[in-house]
Amino acid sequence: MTTRKTIRPINSMVFIHDATQFDVPDLEADKPVTSTATCVQMLTYPECDGRTDVTFGPLTGAEPSFPLYHNALLETPSRTVVMSTVDEQLLFSVPVPDPMTRVRIWLNRPFNPDEVVVGLG
Repeated sequence: MTTRKTIRPINSMVFIHDATQFDVPDLEADKPVTSTATCVQMLTYPECDGRTDVTFGPLTGAEPSFPLYHNALLETPSRTVVMSTVDEQLLFSVPVPDPMTRVRIWLNRPFNPDEVVVGLG
């Protein structure tokens, strides 16, 4: 099931990863999304300036009208994909059927996005 939330994460950054194990990628200042085989790091709208609307889960229907910034497989041995913050706050948790899950991320703009769609599967 796809869920939508409004967030203001500390450090304006979130992580998408397996529920049990992951390696955080190094931050690259010129990229809004970076990843390893087990974790995707994504920048959000600056927390001090406002919020970010995030849609997270299996993508149903038409793809978002804004650009795709990430399209890769994520190792998900627990078969649960989560989104968490720098301070380990759980934002989303979605069961997935396979130990590898396709993760696609659309941002309404490359830096300081206030609208994000994370499609799983």
